[in-house]
Amino acid sequence: MDVLWMAPPLLLLFPLLMLTSSTFVFYFKKFFYVAWMMVLALLAIPMCFLKSGGRDVENMRLIRSLVRHVKYFLGLRFDVSGWEHLQTEGPYVIISNHQSSLDVLGLMEILPDRCTMIAKKELIYAGTVGSHLLAGRHRLHQPQEAKRRQERDD
Repeated sequence: MDVLWMAPPLLLLFPLLMLTSSTFVFYFKKFFYVAWMMVLALLAIPMCFLKSGGRDVENMRLIRSLVRHVKYFLGLRFDVSGWEHLQTEGPYVIISNHQSSLDVLGLMEILPDRCTMIAKKELIYAGTVGSHLLAGRHRLHQPQEAKRRQERDD
């Protein structure tokens, strides 16, 4: 109860920090991004399971529709160059080396509606990311399994 007296001053301090401190804005946007993506993941996981029993390439359409608006909240704009190279009839592979968690927003701009992702198997244990990987038709890269398969084939 003693802490409640601090709420009004903190609420008044928030707009002041947003206008004057770029460091505060950066950390606030990062916190907002992570928290909002968690909320969206918690919404997407049951929706994907209910829609198609979970593991379906059509789930990417649902996930994209949930995630694509986040860039507007963060003030991000993407310029996609070489888009004409992705407009092919057959299947293709996009290899992405993520530099940050914001890369997901860029990927949502270029990924087709029907696609799957490959991830390392350790990500299954990464909270909502793991649940999300299991909800879609994501292939989990397992180096030991690939090595055993190669030894078996030799």
